[in-house]
Amino acid sequence: MSAEIALVIPAAGCGSRFGGPKQCAQYNGSSLIRRAAMTGIQTGLDVIVVTGAYGAQVSVEIRDLALTQIPNPTWEDGLGNSIACGFRYLLAHKPQTEAAIVLLADQPQVSATALGEMLSQWEFNRDNLVVADYGQRIGPPCLFPRVHFKELASLAGEQGARLLLERYRSQLRTVVMPEAGQDIDTEQDLRELLS
Repeated sequence: MSAEIALVIPAAGCGSRFGGPKQCAQYNGSSLIRRAAMTGIQTGLDVIVVTGAYGAQVSVEIRDLALTQIPNPTWEDGLGNSIACGFRYLLAHKPQTEAAIVLLADQPQVSATALGEMLSQWEFNRDNLVVADYGQRIGPPCLFPRVHFKELASLAGEQGARLLLERYRSQLRTVVMPEAGQDIDTEQDLRELLS
């Protein structure tokens, strides 16, 4: 792949609905955060992990991987704030990055193949935003061209990047990815997915 592409994984939340450090929960032999990071590395992406509530525990899970960890001191402001933290880092330190994918750590069934399909869609037209199509709705992982990094760097609260998807609806391209819709919010979700 000729383009420089980053993968931003916001892994800063306190897992209030999960009841603890969800990022470190085990799924088929590895933690959710390690699994997400490895998926990015296998795809050939420059992986950026934004840490917060359980920074030390998350760091232990990924300390041997070739990636960048960014602590977010204001992680309590929500998912949007942690996404913004990652994109502020890209703007300040990675001027060669042409696009970035946002992948949530609690989407353990997303594969390197699926991320590769997103990259192919973007390569076809580099103005496009590329999102996962779960069937009934769209959502992350989402690929954003660099032109949107400043907007992403100013996100706040719990909203995430959904506002951008609505604002640039005419530029959206989708990749069918029902497995991305199976995210983990609670321990019950994890048990159901494992079974």
